[in-house]
Amino acid sequence: MNKKNIFFGLVVLVIAIMGFIISRTQVETFQVIFNILAILVIILTSLLFFRKKS
Repeated sequence: MNKKNIFFGLVVLVIAIMGFIISRTQVETFQVIFNILAILVIILTSLLFFRKKS
């Protein structure tokens, strides 16, 4: 594996863990909004990453 791939995976993992912790501490409406935003961010970053790779 590439060092960039490992770094990208770690960044996504950290963002996911932070998002999970934040969503657990906030009100339910914030939780839903944050989950949707987190999913969109992960999709966008993965699309950009795979586009750069190819």
